[in-house]
Amino acid sequence: MLGEVPHTLRFLYVSLIDNKLSFHAVFTDDATDDHLESASCVLTEIIASCPRNVVLNEIIERDSKKPWK
Repeated sequence: MLGEVPHTLRFLYVSLIDNKLSFHAVFTDDATDDHLESASCVLTEIIASCPRNVVLNEIIERDSKKPWK
C-alpha cells in the first residue's frame, strides 16, 4: 500500500471503533483524480480485512488549506 501514496496526500486519518471504520484522506488542491483513486484503492484493501458488519464513514477530498488537527 505504501506505493499508493502520492506526493499530494496531506494527511490521512483512519480509525476503527466498535464496528465503525472512519477513513478521511485529504489531498492538495492540485491532486489528480488518479491520486484520489489511489486512496480509494487503499481503502478497498483495508475493508477487505474487516468484519462484514463494519459501517464505513469515508471522506476523500482535495483541500490544501484544511488544518490537519
